[in-house]
Amino acid sequence: FEASVPLLTDRPVFQELTLEAAARFSDYSSIGQTTTWKTNLIWAPVNSLAFRGTYSEAVRAPNITELFGPEVGLNFRPVDPCDAAQINAIAVDDPTRAANIQANCVLDFQSIGLDPFDPVTGAYNFADPLSASFGGVVSGNQELQEETAETLTVGLVFQPDFIEGFSLTVDYWDISIDDAIEAVSSQNIVDGCYVGSIPNPNFCPLFSRNADPASAQFGGFIFLRQTTINFAKVESSGVDFSANYSFEVGNHGFDVTVQGTSVSELDFFQNPLDLTEVNPELGEVNRPELAGNIFLNWSWNDLQVGWQTQYMDEQLVSFLEIETARTLYGPSVFMDDTWIHDINARWNVTDELMIYGGIKNVSDEKPFITDNAFPASPRGRFFFVGLDFQM
Repeated sequence: FEASVPLLTDRPVFQELTLEAAARFSDYSSIGQTTTWKTNLIWAPVNSLAFRGTYSEAVRAPNITELFGPEVGLNFRPVDPCDAAQINAIAVDDPTRAANIQANCVLDFQSIGLDPFDPVTGAYNFADPLSASFGGVVSGNQELQEETAETLTVGLVFQPDFIEGFSLTVDYWDISIDDAIEAVSSQNIVDGCYVGSIPNPNFCPLFSRNADPASAQFGGFIFLRQTTINFAKVESSGVDFSANYSFEVGNHGFDVTVQGTSVSELDFFQNPLDLTEVNPELGEVNRPELAGNIFLNWSWNDLQVGWQTQYMDEQLVSFLEIETARTLYGPSVFMDDTWIHDINARWNVTDELMIYGGIKNVSDEKPFITDNAFPASPRGRFFFVGLDFQM
């Protein structure tokens, strides 16, 4: 069901005032019945300016891969949260969290007959014994249920009459997802097990430790199952923005676009038994606070040239947690902001023949030291040229 109701039009300070509403009922063979709805209000006081706001409850059912993805062997190497150095680093800023982790780790070690305390001083001194990755599997999860999101968006669209071809959009958004469907990393699995006041039943059953006292890896991880689960909750908020200006000078056409996102929070609440436990993700790899693109395009007759830039703010390298990285490793594990530039061109020689080419990653940016292909391709600077001929 959808409805759009024009409340006011062509009035002073109300060029448009429109209320929209929608609702949907769905019946899935996997999860059963769900309902979603949204309301949207658009107010344009003048022709060149419009404000908009949306409040909605959205539902996403798990997809085929998330439900039924087959088991595939994989190697893992998360940092062990039970390592004394990791716990001591957390204790600098959050002693309660550190105490919870240590207590849960002790319970885990007791179950395999390992004593993590120094026999002389009595201090907790467990050190991760692993020197390499260990085996496990990644698979789907047939027990998944739908995730439900409450979203609020408030923004504006500005297209001034005195600057022809210019437009600006800005939107603030706030999203809270209950039972969020997430493919959890190995690091978040092992961290999530121990961080609460009691062991987390969502994560602890997904891995096991070496229980052989005669092994050099006694107490270290020996198996892990990476799968998709329903988190307790995910919360995020930020601002999206986009500005575009298109104009012509003679027979030359120009188009400039700047767009991006500024994220103010990205918090995972992984323990349904304690919603005060938060795992902040903002600032970790592939989760910058500010990211965006710049597009510049020039056209002249049958020739078009474009330049694109991708920008990402400072990020932490992979496999480290934002809560402890600076204390344990210092500033060297925080990668500076990244600019990746691409150039492309296209020439329509005739109606049948087009020649194209360009350069990807002009400045030859390299992947982060812990990644194979992020934020740039391992090939580095890449040249390409081609033609398209139609008969």
